[in-house]
Amino acid sequence: MPNRKVHNYIGKMLGLDPRLVNAVNRDMDKPSRYLGPSHRKVMHSDIDAVMLMFKYKNPQAMIASKVHQLTDQLASSDPNLRKILAALEAFL
Repeated sequence: MPNRKVHNYIGKMLGLDPRLVNAVNRDMDKPSRYLGPSHRKVMHSDIDAVMLMFKYKNPQAMIASKVHQLTDQLASSDPNLRKILAALEAFL
């Protein structure tokens, strides 16, 4: 799955505030320390996206969360996209 640098880069390319995107991505992937790959069962829902919007008092936080979720979902189902994101990760 894409690392935080890749998630941050995608958010930046979409014109989102880079500091906010980094904070949202950090919050979303924080459970990975304890849950490993199954951390996507937490902090990766629509309700979590709304919660992050209120936490940061910024609608861009919800957008950043949804972009993160979508990137993870697409990467998990498309091996070609995984290769592209891995190449991007190596580049960044």
